[in-house]
Amino acid sequence: MQLPRRFLPVLILFCAPAVSAQRPWAWGLTAGPSFQSEDRWHRLSHLGPSIQGYAERRLTGRLAGRAELHVFYYGLHSPPTFMAIPVGCNATCTAAAGTGPTHELGLAALTAEAKLADLDEHVSRSYLLIGGGVYGAFRHPADEHPVRAGVNTGLGFELGQRGLLELRYHWIAGWKGGGLSVGGLALGMKF
Repeated sequence: MQLPRRFLPVLILFCAPAVSAQRPWAWGLTAGPSFQSEDRWHRLSHLGPSIQGYAERRLTGRLAGRAELHVFYYGLHSPPTFMAIPVGCNATCTAAAGTGPTHELGLAALTAEAKLADLDEHVSRSYLLIGGGVYGAFRHPADEHPVRAGVNTGLGFELGQRGLLELRYHWIAGWKGGGLSVGGLALGMKF
């Protein structure tokens, strides 16, 4: 038996409070600035926004499993690349050389992590995240849409009852023959 699509929002409204009332599950959103670099730490290619949503299930007192959806976008103006200006070119040629976004890149990822919680419960209520997942490009400079495997790690701190501060690093394998590094700082809330 299939439910009509118009009943799906009503079903979600009734199920979401019931699922969140069972305390082993937690939900959250984080967002913040992030960086992207194709050659690891030699230079930062782009800065841009990122947003993550997660569902977390407490497995034991200090261990939890987490599934996350990440979206990164790097389409802001980059410094213009070196371009030889032909002899006889006027100011119009030089102005056109560095305009518009260059190397626009959008990434989406579906990852799973192990969360080692309460590293030092009495001081900072910190936790460590270690995991991996699948990363895909939805905006790519060469109009390619590669999907690659990657690993990630992070360090987080709980701020009050619902606040989060996370430092994250993702490494995506096989990107242009090497790897792609993505990371950043995010603030968020858990529900």
